[in-house]
Amino acid sequence: IDFTGVSNVEVIENAVGDSMVLTLDSIAAAAGINKVSLTADAAGTNATVNITSGFSTDLTVDFAGGNHPTINASTSTSTAYSGVLSITAAGSELDSTAATITGGSGLTDSITVSSGGTPIMTSVTNIEKVVLSTAGSDATITLADGNATYTNGTSYETITIDGSALTTGVLTADAKAEVDGKVIIIGGGAADSITVDESTNFGSSVTAGGGNDTIILSAASILSSADTIDGGAGT
Repeated sequence: IDFTGVSNVEVIENAVGDSMVLTLDSIAAAAGINKVSLTADAAGTNATVNITSGFSTDLTVDFAGGNHPTINASTSTSTAYSGVLSITAAGSELDSTAATITGGSGLTDSITVSSGGTPIMTSVTNIEKVVLSTAGSDATITLADGNATYTNGTSYETITIDGSALTTGVLTADAKAEVDGKVIIIGGGAADSITVDESTNFGSSVTAGGGNDTIILSAASILSSADTIDGGAGT
């Protein structure tokens, strides 16, 4: 899609059944694009959205059920997109087949998951926060080691699982596969189950919430003075 000559257009949406391949660059930013809607997608229509460093606008990408799109905000290894990438999706839109989501160089890229579910995280990188937004829906998040990478003490990634919006919905968070990056887990108001990470570089950070939560360590040696674990108001 060539956005030359386009102006004052904020949203681009694919047609039903169209496997859209879209590259957002400086011309797309000048056109006014700030949202990509894939809500017309059906099963088998796997859109691709590439976001270049020239695209200077914060961007929302709204998923649809049945597809597993590719969202890439690091098309160049030297100069990735530096704006804020916000992915919005229902849990059911992420729990059948893994979407490939690569955030940019910014520190506030996020996936907001509504209606609970079991989002698959195996192909998610450079995303700093996963937010569970529906108060009454149970959600299960299992991290993969690649969700937060580590190079050295000044070059590393942090991923946050934020279940603070959950009231009656139960958060099941399992971070034990993460062995080098930094992980923050925030529970909600129900009886959450949280398995802490095994990062050898950072202490675990867990704030459990108002329910009768269970915090799980894969081994006694995982707990150290570097960890911060707050069980919350429950028993």
